[in-house]
Amino acid sequence: KKEKIDYEKRIMSEIVYPATGRGLIEYLSRLYDAPVRSAESILYLLFKIMFTPPEGGSKTSIAREKRLESSDMILLSLVAGATINDFKAKKIVREARSQDKVEYILLEPKNTKPSDIEALLRSKGLNPVLPKPTSSIDVLHLLEYYVATLNKDAFLDKLNHLRERVRTDYVDEAIGLAKILAHAMPSQDPEGILCTRILEYLGLKVAPKSTKTLDEFMKPS
Repeated sequence: KKEKIDYEKRIMSEIVYPATGRGLIEYLSRLYDAPVRSAESILYLLFKIMFTPPEGGSKTSIAREKRLESSDMILLSLVAGATINDFKAKKIVREARSQDKVEYILLEPKNTKPSDIEALLRSKGLNPVLPKPTSSIDVLHLLEYYVATLNKDAFLDKLNHLRERVRTDYVDEAIGLAKILAHAMPSQDPEGILCTRILEYLGLKVAPKSTKTLDEFMKPS
């Protein structure tokens, strides 16, 4: 009986959960014409979506740190296709240890204040003036800082400068993430607000490309 339970747990953790998570990412990517392929972006989106309260949630609940215990972080890492150490090294999450457990905290903007977004960047080892991003999440956070501090023309200059210095796929995926977060997050979510402003500066009006619900999308054809 114990072997059967262990076998069922393995099926859930190694097949069912990863397939569901990847299905959700594929659905959002197609819905907003925003391909999301990197492990960092997959983990970041799933982390955000799992722990963001629905529309109408309190500012306190939205600003609360998003935390995962080790077992849940392992599952998300399986879905994303990288290890926990990879995500720690890329400063997507940070580890918090206490006497009885280990948790992982998502590194994200807690509000739209430029000083706080700059503090986030610096905690990730990013200099806003001469940044050296190592993922599309880094680029997303840089764009959020620029949109919080600059007018449209200056923002576009910074974006063009990033395009010249940074891998193209990082920049393209960061803009895709902004498309998804601007629509998937509740209206009072700080990152959703920043991403909406990014789209406005870019002149992008993103409407869903499909009327299919997630359940309809996930059904076998």
